[in-house]
Amino acid sequence: MTNTVERYDKAIEHFDKSIKLNPRLPQVYLNRGVLYARKLEHDRAIEDFNKAIELDRNYAVAFFNRGLAYRAKDQYGRAIEDFSRAIELDPSLAKAYLQRGIVHAENVEYNLAIHDLSRAIELDPDNSEAYTARGIAYAGEAEFPSAIQDLSRAIALDPDDARSYCSRGVVSLMKEEWGKAISDLSHARSLGFDITASFYGSYKSITLFEQIYGVQLPANIKAMLTPER
Repeated sequence: MTNTVERYDKAIEHFDKSIKLNPRLPQVYLNRGVLYARKLEHDRAIEDFNKAIELDRNYAVAFFNRGLAYRAKDQYGRAIEDFSRAIELDPSLAKAYLQRGIVHAENVEYNLAIHDLSRAIELDPDNSEAYTARGIAYAGEAEFPSAIQDLSRAIALDPDDARSYCSRGVVSLMKEEWGKAISDLSHARSLGFDITASFYGSYKSITLFEQIYGVQLPANIKAMLTPER
């Protein structure tokens, strides 16, 4: 990790020098902003994306990257505005539909999410992340067959996608298909995914999950999902 940060810092120094030589190149501010974002310095990233946009008001990728930074800061309204502007400028930008769809899903706006994620898949049909996100959105709408289909497609595209295994396992819990749930959750965990943190991050408690979906989880599955003390 330290070596990676050092590489980012050296690259930032290079862009600093480029900006001193010519402060009117939007691409340089964009590239430096991306590096700040990778260092999780999102405010500095946004400053650079702002400058890139100031120099080129039609710079779709700058709006997209600023949207990512706003999303990282949980400023979802601003993120959606920037993703939408990126789409207006470049309607073929699949990753902008993907990210706007993910934000809609995080805002529990599942129909909007499904619409955007479907467009992302049309533009980039081999994007496993888009299938995962749409599968989760379908689950939010209780469209379980569609959710399973999308999550299975994500796994086919990326067999090491632990999050999709976990998500498909959770959908199987909603459907009371205990064996399938155990298989997927166990596999996700074997890939190093924290299924407990993911479950509690979404549902807060097993009791709440059971109340929402009208199910009673078996004791062995409850044990799988219970945090260790």
